[in-house]
Amino acid sequence: MKLPGSVGWRSALSSVVYLACTMTHAPLGAEDAGQTAAKRQLYRSGNLALYSDLGTGEAEALLERLEATLNLASDYWKRPCKGTVQCYVARDIDAWHDRELPHPLARIFIGRLGGAAFTNRSPDQPLSEHRILVFAAAREGVAEHEVVHAYCGQTFGCTGPAWYREGMAQLLTCGEPSRGAENLPGFLLELLDKGATPAVSAVIQDDQHGRQLRVSLAEQALAQEGLVGLVPDNRWTDDHDRSLKDLHDAYAWSWLLCHVLEYNPNYRTRFHTLGQELLTNRDDAFQRVLGSVLPQLDFEFRFTAERLAPGYRVDLCAWDWSRRCRPLDSRRGVRVRIAAARGYQSTGIVVQAGQSYAWKAPGRWTIDPQIGQATADGDPHGGGRLEGVVFHNFQLSPPIQLGSAGTFTAPCDGALYLRCGDQWHGLGDNEGSIVVTLARSL
Repeated sequence: MKLPGSVGWRSALSSVVYLACTMTHAPLGAEDAGQTAAKRQLYRSGNLALYSDLGTGEAEALLERLEATLNLASDYWKRPCKGTVQCYVARDIDAWHDRELPHPLARIFIGRLGGAAFTNRSPDQPLSEHRILVFAAAREGVAEHEVVHAYCGQTFGCTGPAWYREGMAQLLTCGEPSRGAENLPGFLLELLDKGATPAVSAVIQDDQHGRQLRVSLAEQALAQEGLVGLVPDNRWTDDHDRSLKDLHDAYAWSWLLCHVLEYNPNYRTRFHTLGQELLTNRDDAFQRVLGSVLPQLDFEFRFTAERLAPGYRVDLCAWDWSRRCRPLDSRRGVRVRIAAARGYQSTGIVVQAGQSYAWKAPGRWTIDPQIGQATADGDPHGGGRLEGVVFHNFQLSPPIQLGSAGTFTAPCDGALYLRCGDQWHGLGDNEGSIVVTLARSL
């Protein structure tokens, strides 16, 4: 079975782009079914043709959001959307007739996966003439996510490797890239809060789980060839569910990696260069663009995963890799300004295990406007206290609670970093800074 102007299903399914972070594990539930689906109608806008059973008001609102998403993608990648994106968005997929759905797996795409973007291209067409069909359940963010895939496929003829296409689609679906904290989706946070953080090298590996699921679905489509109608929803199996769960986890890490690369000033310029190369099918791009800073990136990726919460600012928590650190001269100390609205900040000094150091930190900063300014000893609730950590070989010592003045003994060799003690997701509203003087203790 073939679509007019498309390749066979086995080869075509290899280029399907799946929504893995907001897709469903089961058919639309009672809450969705309780809303009466309207008659299927076609709605058009500048870059979109939307076929949907949503009511006119909802469909027009969705069309507006999808146009905004395409504009956001165009601004981000600096290219206008090429061609018209064709979307099928269903609230009640069971009420659709087979002839209304231009893909044998449309019911599974919408009812089980939640959404998919499918490349509809004949063998003799160049990549630049890709046309993408978007299928999505009528749930928040699903169609927007798939439209990002469609933009990349139609504009560049490529969506990049799985980690990049899924991470970027979710990143842009979350809203306009700015500081990176305001729109962290709760379901992604739940997926990330499940155990050990993988290395960056593992996140960018081949999409094994996605490839297995695509092959399985392609076999379902082939089995339907010559038969009447589409592949029925009951062809979805427990094995598909397990593959889908693995995709949920893998694509959540992909989103986090794109989130760190986009919002952390240590990597953002390189990431934009990398994106342009990935969308032109340069397979060695990651190692060439980011290989020299991979140890730093891997550390900051894990650091972010361990502390991520709504309000966490990747930009404020970026590490100072460029500042050179030296052992502290025994004859004189150093002075360093520590901002309240940042994570750990380099002091520029290397401490030695067992050596005692004296510090003074006069001045005030603010972490809670209702409480007012606090010294480096912290406010009445303990917030705002000066704290330190020793960094060595991409490992951190336990936090060292300091304060306004005193001495401490270095727990290990390494570079000393300081910060204003506050919840990691609460740094954005902090104000002020304190100058800290450090010296070797005699």
